[in-house]
Parts: sequence; C-alpha cells; structure tokens
Amino acid sequence: MRLEICQSPQLTLLCMLTLKQIESAILQLPPDEFQKLLEWFADLDYQRWDEQLEEDITDGKLEALAQEAIADYQSEHYFDGFIKIKLKQGD
Repeated sequence: MRLEICQSPQLTLLCMLTLKQIESAILQLPPDEFQKLLEWFADLDYQRWDEQLEEDITDGKLEALAQEAIADYQSEHYFDGFIKIKLKQGD
C-alpha cells in the first residue's frame, strides 16, 4: 500500500510512504499526538461506516432484514441475541 502526502497545493508531492513507514512514524509519536491521531482515525472510521450504511440502505441491501424484523415484531417474536422467543400476552 502506498500513500501520497501533499502538504499544500503549492508543494509538489512531498513523499511516498509505505505502510511500514507509516507504522514506524506512528510508533514514534508522543502520547498527545498519538491520541489526536487515534481520535481522527476513529472519526474517519465512523464516517466511512455511516457512508457505507447509507449506501446499503439506498441500494436496498437491508430491505430483507427490515422486513424480517417487522414480521417478527408483528408476530410478537423477538430475537434475544441467541434465539427467537415468543412473548406471552401480558409480558
């Protein structure tokens, strides 16, 4: 994997880094800079996950799961994480 790094539009390509070089640079970060990188990376990961979820919804990839959940709810069947259960009236 290679990553292009440009400091600003006025500068030409600063360098090409390999994944190993990136890993090495991360290991050399002081704790406060590492924490900032970690937070940035987590935010990026969440953003990409949200984008993928929105794309999957738009493409209808979750429609079958939604329909199954609606059918289970309407029949009073609920998934407790391991098995489907049917609630008794009054529960």
